[in-house]
Amino acid sequence: MLLGVTPLLMLWPPLRPLAAGLVLAAGLLVLWRLWRWRPWACRGRPDLLGLMVGYAWLGVGLLLLLLARAWWQQPHASATLHAFTIGALGTLASGIMLRQAILRAKARPEAETLLLPLALLFSLAALLRLLALDAGEGWLLLLWGSALAWSLAWGLAAWRLLHWCRRTVRRRLDPGQLPREGYRRAGP
Repeated sequence: MLLGVTPLLMLWPPLRPLAAGLVLAAGLLVLWRLWRWRPWACRGRPDLLGLMVGYAWLGVGLLLLLLARAWWQQPHASATLHAFTIGALGTLASGIMLRQAILRAKARPEAETLLLPLALLFSLAALLRLLALDAGEGWLLLLWGSALAWSLAWGLAAWRLLHWCRRTVRRRLDPGQLPREGYRRAGP
C-alpha cells in the first residue's frame, strides 16, 4: 500500500518529502519482515536463503532509492534501479524458476547446493554496479565485473534449469517409476 501511493505523491513536488518517508517506511518494513523470518534458522536450506537474499535486495533497493534521492539526482536513478533489477529480480526470478523445476522433477530444492551461490553472484553483480557510480577512474572495470557476475549467474541458472528439466523428462519417460502394485488408473 505504501509503494502504491508513492508514485502518485511524486507527481506533485511539495509532496515528494512525504513520498520519501513512505519509501523509507516500506524499505524498513521489508527488512523487518525478513528479520522476522529468521534467516539464521534456515542454514540448511540454501533454496530459502537464496530467496531471502533476493527479498533483502528489495529492502536495500528501497533504502538506496531514498538515500540516493534518485528522484532528485537523476544520475543515481539508474544505479539504484539496478538494486531492484539485478539484486532483487535476478535473484528471486532465478531462484523461483529453479525451485519450480526441482519440484517438477520430484526432487528436494534444499538439496540444490548452487541456489545460494547463484544468489550471491546476483548480489555481487548488483553491488559492483552500485559501487561503479562513485568509483572514479575504475568505474568501467566495476561495470565489466558486474556484467561478468550477472552473466555467470544467468549461465549457472540456465545450466541448472536444463539439468532439472532433463530429469523431469527422463522421469516422465521412465515407466519403471510407476508403482506396480495397487496402481489404479484415474478417470474413465
